[in-house]
Amino acid sequence: MLEKGGWTISKIRKSVKAIKGKMKREFQRGYSAGIYDVKDMGPVDIERVVNGDLEISKLVYYHRHGEEDVLESYLDGWAQAVKDASKVERVAKIMRRGRYDIISEILSVTRDGARPTRIMYKSNLDFRQKERYLSCLLGAGLIRIRTNSPLVYETTEDLHGSFALR
Repeated sequence: MLEKGGWTISKIRKSVKAIKGKMKREFQRGYSAGIYDVKDMGPVDIERVVNGDLEISKLVYYHRHGEEDVLESYLDGWAQAVKDASKVERVAKIMRRGRYDIISEILSVTRDGARPTRIMYKSNLDFRQKERYLSCLLGAGLIRIRTNSPLVYETTEDLHGSFALR
């Protein structure tokens, strides 16, 4: 993303353009987490940076005054901050699951049979959620408790047949 060494004003502009382009793409995807700039200017929102807060003039100042290390750390810090912010937002979006996503995960875990604790861990549910979803799926006939075994849940044959048709 960044060009290293032998900084010129055109390379500074190119690096800033690359960082802003990355920020703009992340912002358009909906990732607008707060990030911090390496000069401790406080929290900076990606939207503000896309609209011009990452000033080329400040970077040119560092270049003209021989502060190449400050310039490089500044640009590297921005690039890393954008990368970290988008990663945090992606993880957060993954964790915001709907009920159909949760039901799908439970059904995939119970396909070959699973004990309640395994269902809870593999589907990333707490105890209350697990109980609520399992009782709902039992009532709907999508899963059942395996006979002649300690509490093991498994999907029903009807469910296997309907998935095979699709």
